[in-house]
Amino acid sequence: MHLDLDFGTADLTSEVNRLEQLGAARLSEELNEHGFRWIVVVDPEGNEFCVFNPPKSLRHWRLRNT
Repeated sequence: MHLDLDFGTADLTSEVNRLEQLGAARLSEELNEHGFRWIVVVDPEGNEFCVFNPPKSLRHWRLRNT
């Protein structure tokens, strides 16, 4: 089973750096499509997920501020 788990953040770089300090690892460089910026990461147990920064037009979403 594949579960697509994404987390939005106001500061993509800082959030991924914070996750790396907690044991996560980057699986991709920053990607950008249709105004969305994201980085694929993997947790220490091997679970992949995306951390993303939505385009300004969608910033009303609830985002984690680091």
